[in-house]
Amino acid sequence: MKNIDFARDDADLYPLLQQATNEEKAFLAEIISGKYSAGISKDERCPLKLTMELQSMGGDSVICCVDAAYSIEKYWQMSPVKWRLKLIAMIA
Repeated sequence: MKNIDFARDDADLYPLLQQATNEEKAFLAEIISGKYSAGISKDERCPLKLTMELQSMGGDSVICCVDAAYSIEKYWQMSPVKWRLKLIAMIA
């Protein structure tokens, strides 16, 4: 239960994954599930489980890079959620 509470309390990552579309979550899950240490399948879409998995992979370092994405997203003209999820997938 501690991991679930920790994931729900992640004010940066959890809301981002809650806002993500199913397509964006599918993209992220496919990338993460390809990692040797992954604890999720490529079919995972639950924002809470995706948050817990990213946190186990070093969520804090991911969030630092996501913050940088805010300034870049206007340049790319992407939705903020889609851009941040692509960035997370590249780092994870």
